[in-house]
Amino acid sequence: MALRLLVALLSVFLPSCASAFEPPVSAASVAALSAGMRSDVRHETLPGDYVLLLPEPFVPPTPAKDPVYKIRTSRVAYIYERVPMKEAMVRRVVVHFESDDRDSAVRSARLIARLMRLHRDHFGRETTFRRSADVAHVWFVPTPPNAAHAGGETRDANVYVFAASRIMTSIELVRTVAHEWGHLTLPAARGYAEPENDAAGYLGERLYIKWLLEDRLTSYPDNNDAFAKGLSLYNDRQVTPLMQRWQEGGAASKILTGDATDAMDYYIGAVLDCDRAFGSKVVGEALFTITNTGAGDFLTALSATVSRQLETGLSVGLPAWIPMKAGKYEANNGGGVLLLKGMKSFRVPIEAGRVPFPRPSPGRFRITAPGWNKASVAPGVPDNHGMHSVHLKSVRDKETEATQ
Repeated sequence: MALRLLVALLSVFLPSCASAFEPPVSAASVAALSAGMRSDVRHETLPGDYVLLLPEPFVPPTPAKDPVYKIRTSRVAYIYERVPMKEAMVRRVVVHFESDDRDSAVRSARLIARLMRLHRDHFGRETTFRRSADVAHVWFVPTPPNAAHAGGETRDANVYVFAASRIMTSIELVRTVAHEWGHLTLPAARGYAEPENDAAGYLGERLYIKWLLEDRLTSYPDNNDAFAKGLSLYNDRQVTPLMQRWQEGGAASKILTGDATDAMDYYIGAVLDCDRAFGSKVVGEALFTITNTGAGDFLTALSATVSRQLETGLSVGLPAWIPMKAGKYEANNGGGVLLLKGMKSFRVPIEAGRVPFPRPSPGRFRITAPGWNKASVAPGVPDNHGMHSVHLKSVRDKETEATQ
């Protein structure tokens, strides 16, 4: 309250010293964006070619009113992103807040820039918003009496974080922002009865926090021990157990077809574990090409994506449920024994240092019926020490061609 009063007094008594900040929609480069920048506007260059423009607290207000609840705000922060394959910078996100929420809003703005970078680096595609909006707006406002959810919500390209000043821990703020950012940016299964109809929010929480924990770029102003511990604790409680359930049950589990919380968690566990096993680009290609909204539609899209990748070769983290067509495959990873369990069980010796072509040869195997097969390191084999992944490739031979 004291900060808000000070800002109001400065705005009244020093009108000639400052005016409301009106940033450009775009600029030719980072240098052009910062050239001639006012001294009362903070310019933060963030990893991955993102820029945060933040007017100081004493700069005259920038009035705004959110489109849903009609709540007025007076402070803003702007996030710019480099245009792909170019030097130009374009405004992508505007964060609206009041002085009391400044700390939470600024930390969230930096987090959002980080989530956009992780989205691009992992999926290999730029972040897109609902309704094909060019700019997303994030509103830090009090909880409206008619709000559908207590912590926040997303309406079209507008993200709401309610009562941010009451959020006591950094991980809770991260969780809230990541949840709503998931609704804004991720396609996900729908039709659940609980906890929400759309799984995108909880998928966003788990997937983005998984990526944050794995992120090697740690040069962010808000990184500290409490932040790291919060991410690790959340991962242990909300990410790893879901991945383990998918590893135990796979695509045949009946849980996947339900509409309760355990069904949503099982679907999210599938996405998370496939992200680990096949890589984010494979998972992203499946997520962003889904035409329907059921949990099984993701697995269908993933099967098609994995099949295409296996034609040229795909590295798979172990253990993993792998959708495989009938046919012959090569397995290679510098030595070890791979165990496949699906319609049948296979033990596949893998020769060190080369893909074994002579037939019959260790490292080649045939799948006789299409489906999901669980690949893991065969137990009790001394040479398997240190084997964490396998490179798989589908093989076309005369026998395979004759059956197609």
